[in-house]
Amino acid sequence: MMIIGHKTTEIGNGKIRNIKCPHCLETTGMNYTLYSKFVHFYWIPFVPVQKIKILECTGCKATFDLKDLSPSINEIFQKEQERNPMKVPIRHFAGLFLIVALFVFFYFSNRKEKENVYLKHPKIGDVYQIKSSSEFFST
Repeated sequence: MMIIGHKTTEIGNGKIRNIKCPHCLETTGMNYTLYSKFVHFYWIPFVPVQKIKILECTGCKATFDLKDLSPSINEIFQKEQERNPMKVPIRHFAGLFLIVALFVFFYFSNRKEKENVYLKHPKIGDVYQIKSSSEFFST
């Protein structure tokens, strides 16, 4: 049974035109796909760790990792990303949101319990501040 692990999901794809393929040396287009790799605990995603960018030549169907390609292709890819940005989905942070929500819940529930204990069993020397919406008190 896998408790902790990592998984890769596709977050988007697109096309770049007029690029010289390093494999077939033709000026053609390239399809690209972005993947997000994240760490999960009991299949609940916690943190995205890496973005993987894979490009495929439309002519010869050779695939390349973006970091293995020339700086000119990297620059064209970055310009394409600026025009059409693809972000990591918010669901890849679900585990972090869950931990923060549990922490906040336990913090405030514990705080309320302590307050109730102090009010039910006052001790000599305890000072209590009473906040009221009205300014005047009467007896």
